[in-house]
Amino acid sequence: MNGPSRAGELDRIAARFSAKPTTSALSVAIERPATGFAWSHGDTARPYFFASVTKLHTTSVIMQLCHERALTLGTRVADLLGDDLLRGLNTYDGHDHGGAITVHDLLAHTSGSPTTSSGSAPAEAACRRTCRTRTAPGPSTTPSRWPAR
Repeated sequence: MNGPSRAGELDRIAARFSAKPTTSALSVAIERPATGFAWSHGDTARPYFFASVTKLHTTSVIMQLCHERALTLGTRVADLLGDDLLRGLNTYDGHDHGGAITVHDLLAHTSGSPTTSSGSAPAEAACRRTCRTRTAPGPSTTPSRWPAR
């Protein structure tokens, strides 16, 4: 399918979904720089906060990696992403805690890193149940250990 016919088909699909009474808004953009293909529908300049949508998927992938023993909930994020990336992410009272943040801290929302919303951490209980036997031994990473900013 060439560019114009592909764009036409995408237009029809987007129009069909946009017309549904349960759809309040639909914004989609697809770009493939290697081929020069670009297509969009709706207000693609409007920013959307989509992090909450990805939480379930991210947790599922992490738990699968725990099951495969590729990592544990006690794995330091710095070991996965590098110390440089985490340096200064969680500094409290002049002490940088960024290098000590674990996978569990991120999933349970107890890393102490700045957040854009507040609330409970429903994944915490599931994390503890699912990876209890696979979690590396180490100090507890509770909210009291990482003071909120």
